[in-house]
Amino acid sequence: MRSIALVALALLAPLHASAQAPAPPVLAPAPPEPTPVWTESVWYSHQLLLMDAAAIGGGVLVGAFNDGSDRQQAGDVIASAWGLGAVGSMAVHSAHENAALGLAGVSVRLLLPPVAAVLGVAGQCVATAGDDDCTAQGGRGGFVLGMVGASLIDAFAFGRTVPERVDEPKELRRWYGYQTLVIDGAALAGSLALTVGRERSDRTDNGARMLALPYLIGFLVSPWVHAFHGRVGTAFGSLALRALAPALGAVAGLSGLCAASGSEKRCQKEGAVWGLFGGALLVAAIDIGAMSYETVDPAESAALVVPFVAPLDDGVIAGLSGTM
Repeated sequence: MRSIALVALALLAPLHASAQAPAPPVLAPAPPEPTPVWTESVWYSHQLLLMDAAAIGGGVLVGAFNDGSDRQQAGDVIASAWGLGAVGSMAVHSAHENAALGLAGVSVRLLLPPVAAVLGVAGQCVATAGDDDCTAQGGRGGFVLGMVGASLIDAFAFGRTVPERVDEPKELRRWYGYQTLVIDGAALAGSLALTVGRERSDRTDNGARMLALPYLIGFLVSPWVHAFHGRVGTAFGSLALRALAPALGAVAGLSGLCAASGSEKRCQKEGAVWGLFGGALLVAAIDIGAMSYETVDPAESAALVVPFVAPLDDGVIAGLSGTM
């Protein structure tokens, strides 16, 4: 009987302990994570198309100064509009802080027209059964179609801002590209002063004069702007970009002018020199618009301006004082 009572107590002990144990705490459900809010893309295609219209106007202006043959004039108009369009496109994208898509748009503008020129030569020569002038007509026509296609791709595929998360903290960035713009603008103005108005000027010599100051000043002086802002790595990147990248413009200029002018004589030499000049301008646009940003402390960037009035012996002086 006693053993039965012990067994009963042993069986009831866990039940008693569980009855005395406190109930486990009820965990509140975790609050749901906030849904990220993204900005909408802003399209600026119309700005790129207006820039292309201005580039065509610049090309017509360049062609008006050419007293050569109709083929040379046509080549000047087409090639100049092509180069100005690439530089202007990078400037527009950089103004919207959209360097990545800007580089994509410039790449399409530089590569598609020469490829279309090759296809145009093949199509025209096949269509005309190898006519003597098929290479000139096919190359020029294909190049122009490639320019139009590249402009439309750039405007309607890349001419938009990239969405960003609104709730993410953003670093405050400050653009100092206007300092580099002053340096490069002064170099370009000096080249124009050395070139315009010369008698018996040669087109290749003019291209070399136009290239000299923008390339040398941009290579030797402009990278120092980044260094003075404490961005030594960016300064070396700008130095390498300005030293090496314009050479790629020589290849593009050679192929572009020869295709645009229908393989006019001396297109190789003139195209290479003016392609170097255009490459120097494009590199300057990338440096000024895409690389000239620095991160600043919000407290340092805040401007505090306070009006003041101070008495003088013969009157008062009033003005503004503060920190910028």
